[in-house]
Amino acid sequence: MVIHVTGSSEEKVNKAKSEFRGSCAKAPNEENIKLLLGEEWGINDLNIILLSSNPHTYTYSIMKPKANKFTEIIIRVMLPVDPYFKTQAEVSSIEWVRKYTSLPVPKVLNFDPTGTTQVGLEWIVLECFQGQTLPVVAEAGEVNWTMVSKEKQRSLIRHLVAFYSATFDHQLSAIGNPYMGHATGTQEEDDKIGVIVSPEFYMDNHKYDLSRGPFRNSAEWLKIRLDMKQKGCLAIPNTNVTLKAKRIIDRLERLRGRLFDSTLFEPTVLTNYEIKPDSIIMNHNRLVGVQGWEHTSALPLWKGCELPKFLQGVARTKDPHESDYLDEEGQWLMGAREDFTKHILQWHRTLLQKMFLDEMSHRCPQWTAIYNSPITRLRKDYDIAVSFCDNEATQVTIEKWLYTVESGLENIRLQDPAKSHADISSLGFTIRSLQDRIYDSTNMSDTARHPATGPESHIWNIS
Repeated sequence: MVIHVTGSSEEKVNKAKSEFRGSCAKAPNEENIKLLLGEEWGINDLNIILLSSNPHTYTYSIMKPKANKFTEIIIRVMLPVDPYFKTQAEVSSIEWVRKYTSLPVPKVLNFDPTGTTQVGLEWIVLECFQGQTLPVVAEAGEVNWTMVSKEKQRSLIRHLVAFYSATFDHQLSAIGNPYMGHATGTQEEDDKIGVIVSPEFYMDNHKYDLSRGPFRNSAEWLKIRLDMKQKGCLAIPNTNVTLKAKRIIDRLERLRGRLFDSTLFEPTVLTNYEIKPDSIIMNHNRLVGVQGWEHTSALPLWKGCELPKFLQGVARTKDPHESDYLDEEGQWLMGAREDFTKHILQWHRTLLQKMFLDEMSHRCPQWTAIYNSPITRLRKDYDIAVSFCDNEATQVTIEKWLYTVESGLENIRLQDPAKSHADISSLGFTIRSLQDRIYDSTNMSDTARHPATGPESHIWNIS
């Protein structure tokens, strides 16, 4: 029961804009979900359990009878934040991964991108993996790697290295989302890149008549994102936050041309930037599956060559010793017990970061070269500045970073006035990263730090 929507890409975009209704105020009707699947399976009574929900999607577990036993399946019901495209993009991303990589992902059993069934919303039915997610210590915000066997750790890293290498080997042609022909019901090429599906484009910015791609290069993509921020500022009365955001946007506009070439057709890689601990299902020392593909797009190489999210975080280069956290009488210093636990987990994650990067350097040295490149570091900082330029909590830090970059550019210009576009990549190693500035507000230095396991990469949880 796969339902397709006909029409050109432009017609689909216009239809989606006209049908945008914002996030639902209430959850989907569970009785209608049971009615839909009950009719398909010929069963009157089904048990449905809500697993998770967010402003975009509700995820349920349902037991499906099969050969005198029950099989658990997953149904994801999409709230109407991005009609048609959000469902098609998620289905296509999963199908793309199944086709081009060996990473185990859930099979798509059924889906409806129209919202015209009994449910009244779009949905995807997926197989359910049996196993356990990675254990997390919530207070530390870290995976409890001490509970994950070394064999499991190695197996997980090997699978992800193979996946990242495969996506790099199957590069795409633009920034956006892949729409697989057999998933969309068209005769289009499987690797066709269409409009981008990400919260930044489909939530509060739906009212702006701006392109959603596909974009030829980073310069186009970032310009549209800055335009959205600019329009957002114009829609709000002049407050200190909006006035500061406008100034930051103007400075970012001037800097964009030094970091990104607007004339190139830029290759991209399929990037899932939400591979989190609860995305990974393991059983008996092996990876069973990776779930959670709603935040997946074709992104520039500098953006896509990044650690999986569950491995991101400040690198801890020294194995913590309990004695360093105790006073002279052998008692825990104030708050030291919690710090020790967190630092131990960070140390274990740092070892896995190093394992991942070492494996990648052998399997796909080009990926590692891009990841380690100083220009990549600058571009990732620029991307962060675009995302958070209107966030009051980060504006002062972004302004300090911009001042340091602009001063560095001026020094380069003075050293060789004849060159209007001298190489500025070295700034990526000499200037302290914006990531580090936001993450570690106690360090006021403008110069870069050099951790033992490669460029710093931090967990982002800015609200």
